[in-house]
Amino acid sequence: MQIKKIVIVGGGPAGLMTAYQLLQLEKNARAQNKQVCAFEIHLYDSMPNVGRKFLLAGIGGLNLTHSEPKATFDSRYSNSQNPAQLNGNCPTQVQEWLNDFGAVECRKWAADLGITTFVGSSGRVFPEEMKAAPLLRAWLHELRFPSSGQSVHFHLRHQCVGFNEASMQLEFEHRDTGKVKVQADVIVMAMGGASWPKLGSNGHWQSWLKAENYHVHPLEASNCGFEVKTPWTSFINPKYAGAALKSVALELQFNQIEKFYKKGEFVITPTGIEGSLIYAASAFINQVIRQQGYATVGINLLPDMSYEKVLHALMQNKGSKSFSNHLKSRLGIEGVKAALLFEVLNKEQLKDMPLVAKTIQFLPLVLLKPRPIEEAISSSGGLCLEQLTSDLSAQKNPSLFFAGEMLDWDAPTGGYLLTACLASGVRAANGVFSSFLSAS
Repeated sequence: MQIKKIVIVGGGPAGLMTAYQLLQLEKNARAQNKQVCAFEIHLYDSMPNVGRKFLLAGIGGLNLTHSEPKATFDSRYSNSQNPAQLNGNCPTQVQEWLNDFGAVECRKWAADLGITTFVGSSGRVFPEEMKAAPLLRAWLHELRFPSSGQSVHFHLRHQCVGFNEASMQLEFEHRDTGKVKVQADVIVMAMGGASWPKLGSNGHWQSWLKAENYHVHPLEASNCGFEVKTPWTSFINPKYAGAALKSVALELQFNQIEKFYKKGEFVITPTGIEGSLIYAASAFINQVIRQQGYATVGINLLPDMSYEKVLHALMQNKGSKSFSNHLKSRLGIEGVKAALLFEVLNKEQLKDMPLVAKTIQFLPLVLLKPRPIEEAISSSGGLCLEQLTSDLSAQKNPSLFFAGEMLDWDAPTGGYLLTACLASGVRAANGVFSSFLSAS
């Protein structure tokens, strides 16, 4: 009996979930006495161990998914060609993945591995232990020592350096054995984007796919920090580099009709700004920068106060107090918030209370470019989804599947990235297994 060889390239969440789902499907098929052609799963990764970026993401507490309503959850997704999903439309292909495996299924998967999750005050979902390592250990144990059936064959320290679609052959380079050619019946590419390349994702696959006539949108930094157009003065740098601005809001006019607006917090860096609020807006900011060479975001230092209330407080007699103390006593603006105000307004402008009030409500920061993609949490762009079938196989090659961040979709942090990576792995595995059922 011929045994089909499935090769998964990439040991991140998408690749590991593809392997996991294939094992679950095989187990369920056997329990139902379904005929499935025999197969082996071989997973290749360039690192000494798998899940490195997954572990890094969990250092501050693994944000697994989000508990918000499904319609809201699904609206967080976009692609590099249409990052501003302001009308709440999720790309059709991503929507299909999430219909199979969304936030609810993500929590159930963790529970099946023995990991209890909870919903934080922000609605984000975390493992009870907050760490990624226990979940990854349980996950890998299920792949290596499943309760029944076959296990996954891991090939570590194998850097994929080439691909020939016609012969379904991959070329890997191993530190000790040199170049190795691997023949496969089915290939699942889950090689990640280009953020944090030292953890294994370098985006080199772009040239191979282009050589095989696949259309790939350029990989760009997403969920990233940005550099200000004019370097910080001594008001900010170095005193407030690393300081967090909390309870603020960010506004960005995207076009003549629509704008991005969100409350949150972010951090001042030596070259600009970064943090959760900036990551949420990064797709919008990048789009505006591409259109006009820069983007002006407005920071509302007091988003819960109206302009009239801010102006009324400023107009009160400050007596002998300095203006800094007046800001602090009347409005609670001090530290890095005050420094930002002094950064954008000169001494004469600070005497104009209506202007100061207006600036407190919309403090303009001109952003020139994103930080390098190597520093980004994720990357946007990648293989265009239109070239794939609904099961994530190539339209011109039903034995070649794709999953994860190497596809052209994007999402902010908050559990959305990880959930969709896992969901794409489930979708690819379902496609692979379906073809085996039909062939048996």
